[in-house]
Amino acid sequence: MALIIIMVAFFSILIWLQIHLSQKENKWLGRIIPISTFILSLPILFLLVDFSTFYLTDGTETGSLSTMNPGTFITYFIYFNIPTFTFIIIYSSIRSRLKRNKLLGQDSTQSSK
Repeated sequence: MALIIIMVAFFSILIWLQIHLSQKENKWLGRIIPISTFILSLPILFLLVDFSTFYLTDGTETGSLSTMNPGTFITYFIYFNIPTFTFIIIYSSIRSRLKRNKLLGQDSTQSSK
């Protein structure tokens, strides 16, 4: 139970940080967490791929070949990148709102002149 509370607190802090960084003027600050979660998902994803070594009849090694089918690989890819997709959605929604507010602010100052 304590582990669940710690994980919920950790992800809540990450979401708060993503919202805070996405509101900054520098657009790259809001991209830090999505890029980090994507990069961290890759080693986990490739650790799940089962690599088998195949040998010819004379005993020579032919190399490694993944025995995971592409559908399973794509499913794992999507599953491990759910946090990445969540942070991208947060980032894009906040950035679009900031752009809209900036355009509305410029239009209202131009019309008042």
